[in-house]
Amino acid sequence: MTRRALVIGGGMSGMRCALELAALDVPVTLVERSSRLGGHAINIESTWRGTPLSEVAKAMAREVASHPKIELILNGEVVSHTGKAGSFTSKIVIDGERSVVVTHGVTIVAIGAEEYVPKEYLYSKSSRVLTHLEFDSLLAKDRELEELVGRSGVVAFIQCVGSREPERPYCSRVCCTHTIKRALLLKERYPGLDIYVFYRQLRTFGLKESLLLDARQKGIKFVHFDREKRPIVREVVTMEGEAPGVETSLKVTYWDSLSKREDSIYPGLLILATAIVPDQENVRTISRVLGIPLDEDLFLKEAHLKLRPVETIQKGVFLVGLAQYPKEIDETISQCLAVVSRAYASILSQKRLILENPVAKIVLQKCDGCGVCVDPCPYRAIKTVEYVFKGEVKKIVEIEEANCTGCGICVATCPKEAVEIAGFEPDTIMTQIEALLEDGQKV
Repeated sequence: MTRRALVIGGGMSGMRCALELAALDVPVTLVERSSRLGGHAINIESTWRGTPLSEVAKAMAREVASHPKIELILNGEVVSHTGKAGSFTSKIVIDGERSVVVTHGVTIVAIGAEEYVPKEYLYSKSSRVLTHLEFDSLLAKDRELEELVGRSGVVAFIQCVGSREPERPYCSRVCCTHTIKRALLLKERYPGLDIYVFYRQLRTFGLKESLLLDARQKGIKFVHFDREKRPIVREVVTMEGEAPGVETSLKVTYWDSLSKREDSIYPGLLILATAIVPDQENVRTISRVLGIPLDEDLFLKEAHLKLRPVETIQKGVFLVGLAQYPKEIDETISQCLAVVSRAYASILSQKRLILENPVAKIVLQKCDGCGVCVDPCPYRAIKTVEYVFKGEVKKIVEIEEANCTGCGICVATCPKEAVEIAGFEPDTIMTQIEALLEDGQKV
């Protein structure tokens, strides 16, 4: 047993897992692909509860960097991962040049996700069109923000940009709350500002519903639209009387599906609530190296959503944060605590691991080492080995019992009937069937 954890990803979830494990006196190797810690949280002004998330992330990054139990590797990438729960070996390439090898008992994947880059609504064509993260960065620049919103007196938000589309049907879950919180913040700074939120559905889960009620009471306007009739955004030269004092402006033309009428506004700033999407290159690499399957949306998949929500099908490999699916920061932190408690209780605090289920075994007299059973195994529990017998090189298959779950895929795959599950051998099964059918009993 190796009493060390490897955490892949240095965002909020990765840092929190590393600190919690270190508090349990477990040495941690934290690998971050970029040159800094904090992930996207560094750019987010605050949570829906008002917690200054950017400041919290920066403080957490300083604590991680100085913690004696945490080995920090920046600009690093895990390129190989072998072994079994309690005894993994990983190769990490740093700066694309040198490499280090780390042995560890558990692996925690916290690689996060990305913000969708819009192709619609004049994004990247107009400096007045921003994403959520870009707008959060702008909030700290009072003069620049005032120049954009002060003269027109109108700000607009458009929801579900990249989410709930045929190619990306899931809800990103955080966007509605984020928009309403930022709209309230703008209203507090500029009480006379007209704020419009264009939405398809508003999903402010649980206690966050109070934010929506507060926004309505403070005069923030919510305009419903259907996917087939999205708002149309143009950059125009305004005429006197439409948006006085502004020479160029955005024009948002929309169809209000509730009032059944078309109207236009001239916002000085348009903020897009963009989808949370997996970093496809990174997530495919992690999936291949660690053997974790992807779901239909290309997020990493847990072993079982209800029964094993923070584990993967690979024993000893755990999953946390946005790498799994979009979620709020408080849900992510709860998941971090679940991962740490599960990893510590089941592996890191143990002196040895006990097999929980019957495992596959090789019938040596029948196995010819063809390797047909190796690739179908989803748990990476089978490998082909070579040995020398009477001067000849021969092959045979070996089972890594610590990784085997006894699923039986290898039994069904083997053309020589050389793999059996303990307690479910062919003779045992046939004897049970014959006993069941004795004396003409009906099945």
